[in-house]
Amino acid sequence: MRRPVIGRLALVALMLPAIPALAGAPRKSPGLWKKYDQEGSQALRAGRYVQAEKALRSAIREGEALGENDPRLAQSLDSLAWLLYRQGKYQDALKPARRALAIREAKFGPDGRPVAWSLSTLAVVLAARGRYTEAEPLFKRSLGITEAIVGDEHPDVSITLNNLAENLRFQAKYAEAEPLYRRALEIVQKHQGADTPDAAQALHNMGLLCQIQGHYSEAEELYRRALALRERGGAAYEPSDLAQTLNNLAELYRARRQYDEAEALFKRARDLREKALGPRHPALAQTLGNLGELASARHRFAEAEALLRKAMAIYEKALGPDHPLLSETISDLGALYRKQDRFDEAEPLSRRALAIQEKALGPDHPMVAECLDNLALVALGRGRMDESEALLKRALSIQEKALGPDHPVLARTLTHDARRLRQAGKIADAERQEARAQALRDRVARDVAAPKSPPIGP
Repeated sequence: MRRPVIGRLALVALMLPAIPALAGAPRKSPGLWKKYDQEGSQALRAGRYVQAEKALRSAIREGEALGENDPRLAQSLDSLAWLLYRQGKYQDALKPARRALAIREAKFGPDGRPVAWSLSTLAVVLAARGRYTEAEPLFKRSLGITEAIVGDEHPDVSITLNNLAENLRFQAKYAEAEPLYRRALEIVQKHQGADTPDAAQALHNMGLLCQIQGHYSEAEELYRRALALRERGGAAYEPSDLAQTLNNLAELYRARRQYDEAEALFKRARDLREKALGPRHPALAQTLGNLGELASARHRFAEAEALLRKAMAIYEKALGPDHPLLSETISDLGALYRKQDRFDEAEPLSRRALAIQEKALGPDHPMVAECLDNLALVALGRGRMDESEALLKRALSIQEKALGPDHPVLARTLTHDARRLRQAGKIADAERQEARAQALRDRVARDVAAPKSPPIGP
């Protein structure tokens, strides 16, 4: 199961807070800093990134002239970090995010509200880099500061709740994430209304969690509600947000083998992302990888290989060689080669993907199980029966523990284990695994056949 995209522009469904007004600065700030900072912030909100970066770097130079710990400098640094994050330049965003946090802690102490803003900024960037365990305590600290200052139901609280939930979801801590998602949605709907950009993001994120948990009908309904808001929302909604929901709804359809519907939505998401974010953004790579996986499922192998290799090149340049999102595409390329009996090419890719996932996510994450399953099929194809058995047993154990014994994702691994058992001559055991897999698929088929909302048009 490919992990769907999470977030505004990034690969975590992280919500971008409004760029805060300067807190605690003198009422009369030097004109040049104010001019450049306002120009940069306005350009950032409007998506004019080249103009925004030029203005913000000028604001930083003017801010440095005001003093190395001046809070105006921290504001411009924080805005630059968000700009770089939105461009997919996650590594570059770390330095200004850390510097802004240090300035604000020195100026406002450990519990000032501007400190909470900078903690969230740094945590979002770390999460985008795949450093989830480092991000988690920063999100929690930001949440605690924000709740203490503005109360439990302020819109800023909903944003931090959402981002903490996203970070927990990436670590497969689904039981911890779900109440945070629900609380964030309740706050948004109560205080901002049911038809705002933040409401759409909260609906989207709840849909994502339901999809991961295997509740496909509920996920589809939530995605459709988010999509309806984003398609009619006008200037308040960014094209990349619409692409995010199109991509994840398409992935839901792919998981249910509704390939025609999935392909149409993936292509819309691809076009929107390329136009809004450019040809080298990780979010575009995610959709290209999804299209590649879909082409592989439809046995269009040459097309799949080209798409997956393009996605890998974007990921590796933007995120580095050890990011878990890159490893998903490496794993998919290995699976593509394995389907064509190209085992010499498939095995090193599958092993590389597994190593990255285990290092980044730990040995018991559901994404690790997918890598194990792919590697098990390579071993099976090469006649290494004992190795294949051990890998498949570990994959099933991880999936059952993390997702439950009735999750649709298990059908794939059960089917592969049945293939192994048949090859080993254990027909009765194979038939039991096949029956269990078929029961899970039948449940999904009933879900697909249930009455649905009208088709979504462009």
